[in-house]
Parts: sequence; C-alpha cells; structure tokens
Amino acid sequence: MGFGVLGSVFSKLLIGVENPKLGLLSVGSEEGKGNIQSKEASALFRKSGLNFIGNVEGNDLVTGKADVVVCDGFVGNVVLKLVEGLGRGLAAQLKTALNGKLPEKQLDALMQDLYKNNNVVDARGGGPVFGVNGVSIIGHGSASSGTIERAVGLAKMCVDTNLIQEMNKEVSAVMSTVDD
Repeated sequence: MGFGVLGSVFSKLLIGVENPKLGLLSVGSEEGKGNIQSKEASALFRKSGLNFIGNVEGNDLVTGKADVVVCDGFVGNVVLKLVEGLGRGLAAQLKTALNGKLPEKQLDALMQDLYKNNNVVDARGGGPVFGVNGVSIIGHGSASSGTIERAVGLAKMCVDTNLIQEMNKEVSAVMSTVDD
C-alpha cells in the first residue's frame, strides 16, 4: 500500500503527472484476480483515495494504462530488466533493418529515443530507494559516468521538490483513510 502512495507522489513531483493512475500488477485485469496479497492490496487501494484503476497485466506496462504500477520487489526487478533487455534487443533489430535506409544521424537519434523510452532507470540515472528517510538513488552497477551524473541530478530534484517530506505527509494521510 505504502509503495503505491510513494510512487504516486514521485510521479506527481518528479515526472509532473497531476493525478497518477495507479495499477496493481496481477495475472488478470479483472477484479478478484491474483494471489491473496494482490486481492488484499486491491481492497486497500480501492479505499485509499488514490487514483486506483485496478489490476493491470504485464502487457499493459508499456501502453500507458497506468502511471504507477505496484508489485513486489522481486517481480518488479524481473520486469524492469525484461523491459530494458527488450529495449536493447528491439533497438538492435531496428538498427539492422533500417541500416542504409535512413541517414546515420536519424538512425542514431531513433536508437537513442528507443533506448531512453525503454531504459528509464538508466535515462534518469537511477531511481530513489523508497522507504528510506532521506534521498538515496540506486542505479545499475554498470552505470556510465553520464548515468551517474543524471543520478546526481535526480537526487537534487528529490531535494528541491521536498520529495521525502511530501511522501511522508501523503503516506500518513492515505493510511488514515484506510485505517478508518
């Protein structure tokens, strides 16, 4: 529950989504699908006052159906690495298919856009570690110097937007509505 709130606040403050759509990753989009944890989380999100749109499936992740998707950390890490790998693989396939058909500059720009859109963590430099009472950014161990520079910029944005204070305030507000 708390991670949905944190993701919503992050989406509002750092990405600029006014009313983030929150989805719960599950095995089906129908209400009542999923394991016991998903069902319990869904019931809590429905009472939370957040813009909860219900369950989303893996194939919804790249469609923009939800701005924030909640799942457990193991599944989230697997999904993140799958999407990153797909982005790299698609970029390589597209580059091969379009090589010689587009000017080199256009092809490179297309590859950069595809990479950036599918490798959000690297494009932003990393991601904040939620649940830490302070600003902590985590990235890949293989991060480039440019990625590290973007991570420092992201940390600055977190400080400038009072992200931690806003998250703490929102978690308290939402949890009080769910506890009622």
